[in-house]
Amino acid sequence: MGNILKKIFGTSSQKELKAIEPLVKKIEALEEPYKALTDAELRGKTDEFKERLGHGETLDDILPEAFAVCREASWRVLGMRPYRVQLIGGIILHQGRIAEMKTGEGKTLVATLPAYLNALAGEGVHIVTVNDYLAKRDSEWMGKVYRFLGLTVGLVIHDIQPKDRKASYAADITYGTNNEFGFDYLRDNMAIYKQEMVQRGHSFAIVDEVDSILIDEARTPLIISGQGDKSTQLYQVVDAFVSRLKAKKVASVDTKEEEDESIDADYVVDEKARTVTLTARGIEKAEKAFNIENLADPENTTLSHHINQAIRAWGLMRRDKDYVVKDGEVIIVDEFTGRLMYGRRYSEGLHQAIEAKEKVEAKVAELDIPWETDDYIPLPEWRPGVEFYADDPAYDIFPVYYTNASNTDTWTVQNAWLNEVNEEDGITYLIEMNTATAAEKGLARLMKGVETLSKLRPSEDSTVDPAELECRCREAMDDDLNSPMVISALFDWVRIVNQIAEGRQRITAADLAALTATVKRYVFDILGLRDEKAASAGGGRDRVTPLVEMLLRMRMEAKAAKDWATSDRIRDELTAIGIRVKDRKDGFDWEIE
Repeated sequence: MGNILKKIFGTSSQKELKAIEPLVKKIEALEEPYKALTDAELRGKTDEFKERLGHGETLDDILPEAFAVCREASWRVLGMRPYRVQLIGGIILHQGRIAEMKTGEGKTLVATLPAYLNALAGEGVHIVTVNDYLAKRDSEWMGKVYRFLGLTVGLVIHDIQPKDRKASYAADITYGTNNEFGFDYLRDNMAIYKQEMVQRGHSFAIVDEVDSILIDEARTPLIISGQGDKSTQLYQVVDAFVSRLKAKKVASVDTKEEEDESIDADYVVDEKARTVTLTARGIEKAEKAFNIENLADPENTTLSHHINQAIRAWGLMRRDKDYVVKDGEVIIVDEFTGRLMYGRRYSEGLHQAIEAKEKVEAKVAELDIPWETDDYIPLPEWRPGVEFYADDPAYDIFPVYYTNASNTDTWTVQNAWLNEVNEEDGITYLIEMNTATAAEKGLARLMKGVETLSKLRPSEDSTVDPAELECRCREAMDDDLNSPMVISALFDWVRIVNQIAEGRQRITAADLAALTATVKRYVFDILGLRDEKAASAGGGRDRVTPLVEMLLRMRMEAKAAKDWATSDRIRDELTAIGIRVKDRKDGFDWEIE
């Protein structure tokens, strides 16, 4: 009976396909007209679609035309024209549903259709895949289509720097892996300042191998952590001890077996529960090796923890199964997919224990001193033959090792940029660099706050009191013109201004005017600070305004005549000299970058 009803009324899938059929016919009907367009005319369709969206049309309204444009562009650029089944797949993806397609049916090409359509909204499109190779390949391959149509393409993979990540997310279409998208989201939620965030929001995403990413990959949580601030030396010392211990692997651990002093093993590995435990003999050996009376004593908690992680590294973690060592780095292998998980680390010191086991030394990276902090860690007491690695606090100042030169009290710092200076001179040099750089960054931060202040929108009520800033600044000036105290007060209010801009605080129009007057009076009139960047940009704008606006009027005339080639050439030439153009419905805006 069920089969008979299916034959009469059709299956749910057949009904869905039947509903999509009219859209497919509309797309195919546009094939011949769009074949007759020149490259410039086909490219001009992108601006036309954006303009229509700005006048109230929806993405669904322009779907047939946008798909037809992307289809024709694919043929001209790649020599591939999406078939009917691929058009259907693209429509389904645009509707936010899962399209199941067989291998060889061209999923990569299918994704260009909804990606192009949704990118026209200007809110960004993410195309998510499972590994760096596919993301890079597809961004370069399919990116040719998007660029031909006037869109920008970004790429987010493991080795992309933060500044490049932000630019990639700002692109119309961004390719990347699920791991990197997830970690960037976590990092953005941990950012202190809004300008440190790399993602610009989330609008539309296409997920490749959705079953793998949303099911298999979802079983592995994303955990983000900072670099350890303790020395790796103890891990290495403990590893040297644990490497000589004898292990016994069992199906399940018997508590009595652990406590049996006659057992011929120093630690027991429970392969089912994936736990490792020291035996009574192992505990005794540890107490003798480290010259302590009781390993379980609270004061020996750190040592006990390191030993437990070390025996886990030796007893449970297997090279080329749980992890691999590549380019001097321990990389975790996903237990469900077998993929390498770049950027992830085992927690609670297990990763450091594995690094000690595999004799992976910390690399001497480029010097990255946190100039904006006042923290200073003095040089450590010298001990013969001791090296300090990246996890050591001393590394925050000098990524080097120290030696006692000629058995004297003079320190020698082995470093490419700081050659053979004593401790005092080295510290002085750092302080001078710190001061200069911090001042430059501080001024930029203060001027950014003044700029943000001018862009705030007042509310009906205030959660802040500008009089507090005026009071603090006046007290500071009464204190023998204490300008550092004034700057400190201004920096505190920069944070409040940022909170207002992000919607976490509110301010009325009257309070905003009072706050603006106070900030500008103390920043510019009393402290005499000057925003060099703003002054330079303003002066530069005054000099080039007549020429730029003449060119932009020519561009408007070209657009009105649908001369897209001339319009694009003017915009590209202005962009090349650092002038960014923003089109509006009633004209244009521009600024010097």
